[in-house]
Amino acid sequence: MTTDRRIRRSIHGRRRGAGLVIALVTLLIITSTMAAIIHSLLVDLRQTRQAANELQAHWLADSAVSRAAAQLRANPEYGGETWKPLVGLADNNQYPGVAEIRIERAKEPGSESRMIVDARYPDHPSRRVVARRTCVITPTKNNSGADRNPQETAP
Repeated sequence: MTTDRRIRRSIHGRRRGAGLVIALVTLLIITSTMAAIIHSLLVDLRQTRQAANELQAHWLADSAVSRAAAQLRANPEYGGETWKPLVGLADNNQYPGVAEIRIERAKEPGSESRMIVDARYPDHPSRRVVARRTCVITPTKNNSGADRNPQETAP
């Protein structure tokens, strides 16, 4: 073998190695770009899920306030409860929302009491969102109906 052929083979072998390096670097760049896109999508998914949980917790708290107000109208001695409505998807609802309703009575009769609602959605130890509502309950005078507005009746 002559020296010209040896030189040509070594140069040709180097070119093949350079092509492999370029292909590997290109593959590495594409893989890292895809990993960054997937990571960004997962972060967005978590943020969207967290925002949905926050909204659901606020709705649950508002519903619990309405429930407590209705319970107080029906029973003035109502003291609160732990309410577990079916919230979210009916299927696979492992951690439904929970609303704890407390009525703090005034020490003096005739003064204002407080209703405190803590709503947790989902009721999971690490993923839950808590929404709190505090309402002041003013006592009303119970007249025998003299001051009440007449109710509408349908013809």
